[in-house]
Amino acid sequence: MAQADLSATDYKIGFGTVNVFLCAWLKRNTFTKRRTVIMLILAGGMAVLAIMPALPLLITDFRDGTIPLVMTVFFTVFGALSFLFVSSVIIYVISPVLSYVVQLITYIFGPLPRRKNSIRIDYEGLHKTSNGQASDFAWNKVHAVVDTRSSILIFTNRNCAVMIPKSAFATHDAADAFAQKALEYWTDAKSVF
Repeated sequence: MAQADLSATDYKIGFGTVNVFLCAWLKRNTFTKRRTVIMLILAGGMAVLAIMPALPLLITDFRDGTIPLVMTVFFTVFGALSFLFVSSVIIYVISPVLSYVVQLITYIFGPLPRRKNSIRIDYEGLHKTSNGQASDFAWNKVHAVVDTRSSILIFTNRNCAVMIPKSAFATHDAADAFAQKALEYWTDAKSVF
């Protein structure tokens, strides 16, 4: 494969490419072990804060015979499950939606759509130029390479990716060759370490 097939120059990142990145980011980062642990801690904390003040009253009412044991257990379990549900909604729905909206606003009002970008890959790594500033990333430092229908995303860390629209290449085959070679380089680098 010729070196020219492994580069794209003077491309701009459009709204569609940013949207693809945000969807890939959400997919990679929403249902993770870390978020699940945070959600369980949040749910437990909320349940303790809400149930603890009411628990002495429930126990007193149970002892006095005002509320049967079944109702006391029901209120306690229902309260804990309610907080688990609320925590899940906060962590898995509200947080990703807010992240998505903030990134879209940043795209609309930020400099990203106006920057000209160039990218080149070789066995050593990824070489990017944006607004005259060069950045190099070794393949063993790359977190993931994601090939979608319209874009190639090379995640340089958990939350950032070099976004390359496939329209930046001369042909669709050149874009596919670039994505395949990037994935190959990244896989080779990961298998060494």
